[in-house]
Amino acid sequence: MDNTTNSDYLPENGPSSDHLPFANPIIEKCVFTSMKIIDRDTGEFLRDEHGDDRMFGKVMVKNGLTSTFDDVYGLFCMGGGGGTNGTTNTANDDEIDEYSDSDVEEDIDSDGSTTDEDEEDEDIDTDVPSPTQQLERAYLYEPCENGHICKALYGNVFLGKVLRRQNSDADWQTTGEKCAIKAMPWDRIRDGLVVRRRLENPRTEIAAMSHLKAVYDSTAGDGNARSAREVMREINVVVPLDFLYDDRFLYSIMPFCDGGELFDVQNRENFSEEMCRTLIIPQILNGLRWLQTSRLCHRDISLENFVLDGEGEERRVIMIDLGMAVQIPYGEDVKRQLISSQSPCGKISYISPEIYQREPFDGHAVDLWAVAVILFCLITGRHPWEHQQKDYGPNVGPNVLNNMYRHMTGGYLVAIVRNTEDVDMSENAMFLLQSMLRADPRFRLCLEQILAHRWLNEMN
Repeated sequence: MDNTTNSDYLPENGPSSDHLPFANPIIEKCVFTSMKIIDRDTGEFLRDEHGDDRMFGKVMVKNGLTSTFDDVYGLFCMGGGGGTNGTTNTANDDEIDEYSDSDVEEDIDSDGSTTDEDEEDEDIDTDVPSPTQQLERAYLYEPCENGHICKALYGNVFLGKVLRRQNSDADWQTTGEKCAIKAMPWDRIRDGLVVRRRLENPRTEIAAMSHLKAVYDSTAGDGNARSAREVMREINVVVPLDFLYDDRFLYSIMPFCDGGELFDVQNRENFSEEMCRTLIIPQILNGLRWLQTSRLCHRDISLENFVLDGEGEERRVIMIDLGMAVQIPYGEDVKRQLISSQSPCGKISYISPEIYQREPFDGHAVDLWAVAVILFCLITGRHPWEHQQKDYGPNVGPNVLNNMYRHMTGGYLVAIVRNTEDVDMSENAMFLLQSMLRADPRFRLCLEQILAHRWLNEMN
């Protein structure tokens, strides 16, 4: 049995604290307008099939007003009072906040326009921004075949194009850059947080991405400006373009990743262990490194919460969905502390034992447990608890302590995998997983130990 000690783990009897609240994030007001757009390559207005200058509808433009999330939430969701500081969405004790798209409606039409009711509001709000405002970036809805790219917990994600101009007197120009526009109705946000008491919180996601970007900006230090897409591909975590709002919707705008979810791509391509070792897992671990540097715990890492961007050697793995992230507490001695126990959250099959059993937990260790589950799934094409799912259903959690689970997470994973038919895994991968999937986090490898493991450092 492998009893390698986690060199970074906090003592079980050490101090534990509630996770730190995020700063109230800033969001910017936007209006929708119709306009002509210049082709950046020709310098002329884009034309329609008749050769006439084309008028584009539904261009999102900032109007120069900013506010905090809590103030806007209080205005549109609480009748002008109140707000959300992350405490209104405490889950019921027995609830696991699984993703569900069944209650998401089409609040923005398939062509990217709003409903008739929105059109009435738009007539009031579409004043052209003042010439004194420096507006360098705007967004054009680009309808997909099915209207939107995908559904999200609080709304839908649409495809958009980024527009730029040099100054407020210039016309908007195309950039060739695509973006993903997550449009979330304020009434659905309120319903999710107050009525349904969901743990995933748009405020948290915005605040966590803003915090991560601020940490990156403070550490980059080379003086070279990077686009959101370049930063995202460097740190393997989604980075925002903008957070906008109007009186009906909150808009979270991010670089568009064209490769789809890691979960779907893995099912199509059937990644080899070599690809996992050289491409997929190192990038996931780099994203974890940036989270740890930013003192963040994701709490909802899964195959579904990674997307791919680019192809071939330029393909990047991007971590998304920080709506359940928490800030890790640090003591006065600048040492990381355990996070006080709380209601389990995330996808059940990825939850670490200490989270599921409502114990104080190390923010680093619980995220790395989920990465180990991902690695097992990618190499074998099956979930490590697949044997339990057959007996207990698809949402089996780590509290189902049958003999197989206890042995696999107790240091005997190598012996079990060796005696499991149809599992093709190298010896080094087995030993790495055996040291990552440990129910006792004291024996679960930390990030630095994983990065130094011989499986990741094999010669090509």
